[in-house]
Amino acid sequence: MNRNFETHYNVALVLRAFQHIQYTLPDASLTVAGEGPEREPLKRLAGELSLRHVRFIGRVLPVNMPALYDEHDIWLNGSDVDNMPLSILEAFACGLSVITTNAGGIPTLVEDGITGLIANCGDHEALAGKALEVLRNPPLFAKLTGNARSECEKYTWQRIKIDWLEEYAAIAPSGTALSR
Repeated sequence: MNRNFETHYNVALVLRAFQHIQYTLPDASLTVAGEGPEREPLKRLAGELSLRHVRFIGRVLPVNMPALYDEHDIWLNGSDVDNMPLSILEAFACGLSVITTNAGGIPTLVEDGITGLIANCGDHEALAGKALEVLRNPPLFAKLTGNARSECEKYTWQRIKIDWLEEYAAIAPSGTALSR
């Protein structure tokens, strides 16, 4: 997972979910990328939960994110508050299965059972269960990641350019010219 370590992104939920995952799959690993004021409390929580194979790697430059995604199979998100996180689209594009909460605008990006799996906010057991479901079911993994990759096409510049220009034209003062 890659998030700023702010309370509303609830990285602690991901750590608690990972504890359940690791109980079933003892060799499972988790990479936590990001920085923020919750870093040290999150590291302490990982210790209190007796998590193994957890790496806190700090902030990752955007140019290095594709390689990091390539090392993993699942992207876990525990947000309590979010809009439409670009990191979900990045995970889709890189072939990761997305397991996320239903915070804010996330369900407009992730269609439960089609492009990813969604748990209720705050429910670390459900988040873990959904991750285990994907890990145990290769056909489901293939379905979700294939559909998610196709979903990315909706967000290419060529697809959204006209919509954005129409939105700007609708709010622009009369006589303002917008170029396509």
